[in-house]
Amino acid sequence: MKVNLFFKIIFAALFAVVVQIFIYFAFGNVYTAPLFNINSFKEQYESGVYQHRWLSTSLLIYIYNFLESLPFKIRLKMDFWDKGAQPNMFFAYAFLNTFFLILSNIILLLITETKYFLANQSEKIFIIAVSTLSIGISQFVLVPYDCSSYFFLFAFAFVFLKYLEHQKVIHLVSLIFILIISTLNRESSALSLSFAAVLLYNRFGLRKESWLPLLYLVLGFLATYILVRIFSQSFEVRNDNFLIKNLTQTRSLFGILFWLIFFVFSLLISNNRQTTRNILIFHLVSIPYIAMCFYTGSLYEIRLYIPIFLSCVLISKLSVEKVNLR
Repeated sequence: MKVNLFFKIIFAALFAVVVQIFIYFAFGNVYTAPLFNINSFKEQYESGVYQHRWLSTSLLIYIYNFLESLPFKIRLKMDFWDKGAQPNMFFAYAFLNTFFLILSNIILLLITETKYFLANQSEKIFIIAVSTLSIGISQFVLVPYDCSSYFFLFAFAFVFLKYLEHQKVIHLVSLIFILIISTLNRESSALSLSFAAVLLYNRFGLRKESWLPLLYLVLGFLATYILVRIFSQSFEVRNDNFLIKNLTQTRSLFGILFWLIFFVFSLLISNNRQTTRNILIFHLVSIPYIAMCFYTGSLYEIRLYIPIFLSCVLISKLSVEKVNLR
């Protein structure tokens, strides 16, 4: 059945809304419960490594302040695990992350409509549904910057495909701009570099057309990463060392199992040997991010693998024919 683009956009947006409603309001959040308080939130996210992820953190505080300023209260039956929880803080999380998940789904839908994305209509809808649900189940850990980071990840991928087609300077400049904004939001923006590296190599091999744009992108990322830390006068890259815990704690081992299962899933839906190889190469060039996850993050927080998984889902269906350049 052929469905017009407008209808599919409406579906993708409403699918995101429905998933978020049940994730946020049908379950009681235990893991992040202490942070549903503005003072606790600021204490964590305005210090240490978290202070460098200020974009969505600032947006969430803005939404909270707006909700607090309203002459009425949002009346929903809510039960919180933490006695100090503020409903408007929880609503701020819900509004911010739902907004960016809607945008993420729309951009993902547009990516599936490009000529490089080889899938039938059923597979395209399936990809959107799986991506949305995987993001949903990872939100037992609520943070202000995950859903927005997925939007920037997809936005980068969408513009990057435009760059591959036309190789215009305006597209490259747009990619650098998206990467800068994405890096101000979360360091996982580095995965966009891995995505670009894989497809550039797949398209152009080791020619200048491959490494030169990647060089500009890397410089854009590094400049943003370093300048943010200079302005904040803090070069912290971790708060704690989780490596031993990640390799020994039972719940972290379940996190590793999640990584493995979803890694295999991306391989199983891969179109062909080339896309399978691209997924493997993507993981290889993403080793710096993966190593930092093992070293500084709790692998029980499966959200850490989601941006890798989403990138691999895209790569599994993207066919970028190699060109012969003289």
